[in-house]
Amino acid sequence: MSVVSKLPFIPFTKSNYADLQQSVYHSDRDSYRGELRHGLNGRLTETTGIADIQVPYSKEKYARTVVWCLRVLLDGWPWHIPFANLSDIKGGAATLRLLVDLLRDGTLRFIPAPEDVWKRALHGPDSVLPHVMSAAKLPPLPRTIQPLRFSLDRFSDLTTPRGYRPPVSRDKPPPRSAPRRLPAPAEERVLHPYNLALVLTAPIGPSSSHATGPRRQRCDTNKAHHRPVSNPEGKPMRARKIGVLTSPFVLDRQAGPGTSTAPAPRTKVMKPLSEHRLPLLTNDDLGGYDAPDRDKSEVEDIESDFSEDECEGGHQAKRRRIL
Repeated sequence: MSVVSKLPFIPFTKSNYADLQQSVYHSDRDSYRGELRHGLNGRLTETTGIADIQVPYSKEKYARTVVWCLRVLLDGWPWHIPFANLSDIKGGAATLRLLVDLLRDGTLRFIPAPEDVWKRALHGPDSVLPHVMSAAKLPPLPRTIQPLRFSLDRFSDLTTPRGYRPPVSRDKPPPRSAPRRLPAPAEERVLHPYNLALVLTAPIGPSSSHATGPRRQRCDTNKAHHRPVSNPEGKPMRARKIGVLTSPFVLDRQAGPGTSTAPAPRTKVMKPLSEHRLPLLTNDDLGGYDAPDRDKSEVEDIESDFSEDECEGGHQAKRRRIL
């Protein structure tokens, strides 16, 4: 049984292979970077005549390979964009778009390297980078600070002997001292919180009669707030805590009021509260509890499955205490 494929057959041609070799870019930044990389490689191939040559983007390889060995340098690179790998250039797609425009206009090109640039390529690779060469061509910055000009009258007080006043220039009258401006008095302004209108104005200073107002801020910040002990305002007291409110021992009732200091007769032994709830199963090895007035006949044995031999070996019958 023959199987027929439904997929169309595409013959292999040179044009189809070229279409497969084209890179597919997913963003404008990748598209500009690919165009710039292929364009610079093509310009370097046209200048040197070496096929399939690529532009190195590290400063050591660029200075050693392009400038020293090939004796060419990249001209037209902007001075404010550091020369580096195209993937490491900051600024996003806008910076790469500027470089692509310079490449399309013919500004970015390779020119023969001058003799002085070729000599310092091995010892100073930073000085032959494209952005450094572009910055060296910029005109010098204008002076922003004008040079000071002094006259001889300015130094007349230095040449005059001590104790004498310097001569007054006849051409220019002596400068008059400007009246001293009094500082404006400080004042306090209170503005409305909604429309920022001026509500109150008061002078501030030692001579002002404005007295300091009472403090409007709490003075017990970050301190404990105590409830009044006497509860003068009749506020509700704190909720009673839920828990055991009885004492752990049951004590005898005290006798009637009297002034006798004789000790009370010990007719009963104080028992823990737990013994009044359930009968205890104790072992004689652990020590029993016998009241002094209770007979031992009240203690009965509990039947056990152990034999006498086992009892002699350390396992004795258990006893139940009857309270």
